[in-house]
Amino acid sequence: MRMTYPITLNNIPPYRTVFITGGSRGIGKAAVYAFSNMGYRVAFCYKNSDKAAGKIVEERQSKGLFVCAYPCDVSSMEAVEETFLKVKATFGFIDTGSCQCRNFL
Repeated sequence: MRMTYPITLNNIPPYRTVFITGGSRGIGKAAVYAFSNMGYRVAFCYKNSDKAAGKIVEERQSKGLFVCAYPCDVSSMEAVEETFLKVKATFGFIDTGSCQCRNFL
């Protein structure tokens, strides 16, 4: 017999992973901070903000949080597929996603 349990903040499985587009500034950056503060492992992509993305990763990791950044132009299907493969290689899986950019496929 299969048992199901209601998901609450107290019984969410460990190692939840979120992928956030546009994570180096604005709402995307706020999402990176919010999800990492809730214990999620965070992978985020950015288009041109190498310095800003590096600063976010450094600051989050200095607090013991698992955050990685990936350059990606989400208007390119090939770039998105390549980035997802990199994220999968690093994290193993993605539980949820958050799109903060205008031109996501």
